[in-house]
Amino acid sequence: LAEANSYELLFFTTLAPYKGLELLIESFTRLRAEYPHLRLTIAGTAHTRFPDYGRELKAHFNGSHGIQWLGQVSEDQVRSLFQRAQIVVLPYTASTGSSSVLYQAATWGRAVVASDLNEYRKLASEAGLQVQFFENNNLQSLSESIRLLIDSPSLRRSQARHNFNAIQHLRPKATAGRYIAAFNRALEKRRSTKRIPLLESV
Repeated sequence: LAEANSYELLFFTTLAPYKGLELLIESFTRLRAEYPHLRLTIAGTAHTRFPDYGRELKAHFNGSHGIQWLGQVSEDQVRSLFQRAQIVVLPYTASTGSSSVLYQAATWGRAVVASDLNEYRKLASEAGLQVQFFENNNLQSLSESIRLLIDSPSLRRSQARHNFNAIQHLRPKATAGRYIAAFNRALEKRRSTKRIPLLESV
């Protein structure tokens, strides 16, 4: 759970417009004026529906200082990716179900800032996780939430420690059940008649 000495934000997911990356970059640019050593690491593969989105965004912000674009990272690099960061940011403007990044942040003991989407509030509540939520798609709210965690090492450590302990109590079957429930909520939201059966033993 020990933090790295540098200030680093991590964005780790597939690159798509609804992931809120542009909002995060704008927030990061503003915050870097206050915290000159702040860095942003962006890691993740191109989304199959938006294959050019990440490349175009990278080209647009190519001159921005402090931003590192890693692209796809191998499985054995994920741990060090999270360990280098102090704050994991989930600025998504829409939800497509459960978030493995939230669980990974808890597993590796990192504080989280996330959009206050109903799905993520419910997910955090069900898993007993603490998250610094900000108003969805609100630049000022996002910046304030990140600033709060940057300025309060004790709050970061408290959240990370709580989430690390909470994730230890989630058995694989319970985790799988939460994923299935989240997928079914997404199907219901899209008014689909399809459902994934949830076994009673899960």
